[in-house]
Amino acid sequence: MDTISTSSFIYNPTFYIFKDASIRQIGKSYTHTPCHHLVPPSPPTIFENDVYVCTNALLKPGITLHTGCIVAQNAIVTKDVPPYAIVGGSPAKILKYRFDEPTRNRLLKLKWWEYHFADFDGIDAMKDINYYLDELESRIQNQTIKPFYPRKMQFEELIQISKQPVSVVKPQTTPQPPQEPSLQDQIISLKEQISKKDNEIKALQTSYQKAANFKNHLSYKLGNSLIKAHKSWYKGGYIKFIFEAIKIKNKHKN
Repeated sequence: MDTISTSSFIYNPTFYIFKDASIRQIGKSYTHTPCHHLVPPSPPTIFENDVYVCTNALLKPGITLHTGCIVAQNAIVTKDVPPYAIVGGSPAKILKYRFDEPTRNRLLKLKWWEYHFADFDGIDAMKDINYYLDELESRIQNQTIKPFYPRKMQFEELIQISKQPVSVVKPQTTPQPPQEPSLQDQIISLKEQISKKDNEIKALQTSYQKAANFKNHLSYKLGNSLIKAHKSWYKGGYIKFIFEAIKIKNKHKN
């Protein structure tokens, strides 16, 4: 903070960005005075085996998260976390341990993470943790399982694997036989059918009433008389139509 700039060109001009820019500007690398009072960079943060870090946790650089520990959501961790401890808060403190001390020591001594997880097949993980360790130790002692040494993979190989299509296996479902509807369901269905029929009857009645009203209309009656007159025009149908039209019109007024 007491130098001309907080930029790293003050204390690290060999960084390629500053080095190339300096060569382009003055033809050589920038000369600087070593700043011995600067805080050296922190060592890397170490994650041991089976560590679980929840969302938005902040970890101080250089700390060690020991085997089996859990860091709670939004925790700010400023120091090492012991094995199988659960920490949370700001700053993070030990809330509790996942297991008692003898079980923790047993887990650390067993080093189960050095074996392939598929070798644990058939052991009920829902039972007590010491039951699980008994079964696992028995397999190790009987040499039915051995430490797993994974094959090293090149980055290019991982890229090729990621490009392979993913096959999704759909679970097979056994067709269920049709169930007989309950009495209550049958009653509800019958009521719905009756209601539907009632609505259909009401719609027909409405249509019939509209048709009846239309037949009583003056235009309908005059048109009907005109059709009859046209069919009997040679018998004086049009003359009869005139008298009929006057009669219909007077009757319609009344």
